[in-house]
Amino acid sequence: MSDKKGFIFNALLILGKRLEGISDEHFREDGLTIKDYLFTVYLEQKVKGIYEPDINELVKEMNVSHKEINEIAVKLEGMGLIKIENQWGGLHELQYSLTDRYYDFWTNRSDKDEILISLLLAVLSDKETNSLFKIIKKLYTHIFMLFSDRSHIFKDLNIKLD
Repeated sequence: MSDKKGFIFNALLILGKRLEGISDEHFREDGLTIKDYLFTVYLEQKVKGIYEPDINELVKEMNVSHKEINEIAVKLEGMGLIKIENQWGGLHELQYSLTDRYYDFWTNRSDKDEILISLLLAVLSDKETNSLFKIIKKLYTHIFMLFSDRSHIFKDLNIKLD
């Protein structure tokens, strides 16, 4: 592995953890965490028809347990941001939907969120931002597709690395 690739990998991991902490602090005054936010991002993607995760996929994508997903959902429902429906009776068959309050909540926060994002990306020119957008989108898509079925990936990677 080249030094550049190693640096990129390590930087992504470190930045991910740092951004998680910054985001938790940013959302704290509204009683949210980054996990709460990400849960709603997945639900919004479902509403828009971009991605329709079931509970098991949410568990995998968010790297949390079924219990944590349920706790996040109950918390968000208590805040009026989502609605939980149990149409078939099983815990893993819960349906989550976004409420009107959800959209109002994020609309009212948008200035604060834009300020944070602008602050984080202030070091980049418009051209660099556009380039980074394309690169991150490509990497995001690749990693998402590569690890969409995690049951075999590490075995496959070992084969590819030999």
